[in-house]
Amino acid sequence: MKIKEFCQEIEKTYNKYFPTSKCFANYSSNLYRTISIKCFLAGDNKELSGNYWDNDLLGISFSISTITGEFKKDITEESIIPENLMLEVWHKHYFIKPSSRNMVYDHRSLAFRKTKGDNKKILQTLDKYFKKLYESLAQDMANNLIPENHKESKNIMIA
Repeated sequence: MKIKEFCQEIEKTYNKYFPTSKCFANYSSNLYRTISIKCFLAGDNKELSGNYWDNDLLGISFSISTITGEFKKDITEESIIPENLMLEVWHKHYFIKPSSRNMVYDHRSLAFRKTKGDNKKILQTLDKYFKKLYESLAQDMANNLIPENHKESKNIMIA
């Protein structure tokens, strides 16, 4: 499987649980060659305050490199993905209503462990995590823990 196709599979896996939401999976060959993944509940940045992606309810992001570090310099989006991949989480939370009146938001973090393996194992791990994220959001929605300004958004039609 090519790196470009792998990135598309990651996005499809996310959209299986969040069909109206946006997930960016991109190969970067800039300073550090890696695949970065950013997940949002919004489907378009125009749905967010100030049209700014960081104002989304979710703060979920990952990176994929090889077990030994970044991808080799000669690898492009059209290259076959290496077998010795490592998936790491960078951000693993979403906002909920605050537990204290002195706060604007509180957040809920979902557990995640660094994963090593081939592209199939990485996709399976992401699938399990996205399912867990969906279930957690649905439960918080049912318990009225999602902030009002996000609850009214069309992109959080969960459960």
